[in-house]
Amino acid sequence: MSAHIGDIVGCLEGLPEVQKCARLYKVQFVGTHGTGKSTLVSNTETILVKHGVVPVRPIRELSQRFSDTGVSLNEKTTLDAQVAVLTQQTAEELLYRERGFNIVTDRSVADNFAYALLAFEKRPEYIASGVLERLHEMVRLFSGYAPASHTFFVPLVNGKLVEDGVRSVNEYFQHAADSRIEELMDANGTRHYRLPIVAERSRNVWLSLVERTLFPDLPDDKYFEPAPPEVVLGSY
Repeated sequence: MSAHIGDIVGCLEGLPEVQKCARLYKVQFVGTHGTGKSTLVSNTETILVKHGVVPVRPIRELSQRFSDTGVSLNEKTTLDAQVAVLTQQTAEELLYRERGFNIVTDRSVADNFAYALLAFEKRPEYIASGVLERLHEMVRLFSGYAPASHTFFVPLVNGKLVEDGVRSVNEYFQHAADSRIEELMDANGTRHYRLPIVAERSRNVWLSLVERTLFPDLPDDKYFEPAPPEVVLGSY
């Protein structure tokens, strides 16, 4: 497994340097499952298009797509499954960027690595093989090679997880992933905006903050979402 990861890392290192300077939006929403990231992706795509940022390509529900093929995820995941999701995320982002698309996505490679750590970091065979270190190397490389223009960390809000056949409904696992993902973002030095914790019915505040972060210099009447309360802006 580690040899295959090394091959991928080598391929990325060999890509033209000029591609690192593409002036495109790459907006990623990161965080644990069940927080509304995919909905934010759809709404943010609409906001970008309304402000003339085109073309836009959303990348979302990657876990759903893999689950539909019978791949094991969540607490019962395998390392092959996690590497498959990570490399698919990487491939789609690079291919769409190559074609000049702005990207909005409901995960980053760091999310995927966090779930891999939760599953495997205490298992001796993975520690001894060094495979997690190689996977982390790939995550750091891709995060540096194709960085996001904007990263939003989506926090947990009170609300019961719904069984959909894909996402785990284990709240302990959900909270563990939440903590691990933000730890990785900080450890990797990834600049990100942490959306405030709000009541579930008030999640439209997030979209207002996202719009104003993406387009900070517009006159107030040019925004499509109403201004959030000052108290929320202060905690952003």
